[in-house]
Amino acid sequence: MNTESEKLVLSGTGAPESAKPRIDRDDPRLWVLGGIYYNPADPCILVDERHGAGYTLNFARHEAWAIAAAFFVPAIYVIVRKLIF
Repeated sequence: MNTESEKLVLSGTGAPESAKPRIDRDDPRLWVLGGIYYNPADPCILVDERHGAGYTLNFARHEAWAIAAAFFVPAIYVIVRKLIF
C-alpha cells in the first residue's frame, strides 16, 4: 500500500492535483494578436488552441522557439535558395 507521501514522490509532482495552481488559458491578455499564446507562468510547451481543435506553442518558453525555428529555418532556406539560383 502506498501512502499519500509515496504517491507524491512517485508521481514527481511534489503536490497533490488539488494544490496545483489553476492556469486560465482563456485570458485574452495571454494571447498576442488573438492567436499567439504567451504565458511565462505556464510550464507547458504545447497548449490547446483557443478556438477550434489542435494545439499551439507557448512562446514564453525557449523550447517553443526552438520548435518553431526547426520548422521555419529549413523552409526559409529553401525559398532563398530558389530565389538566388
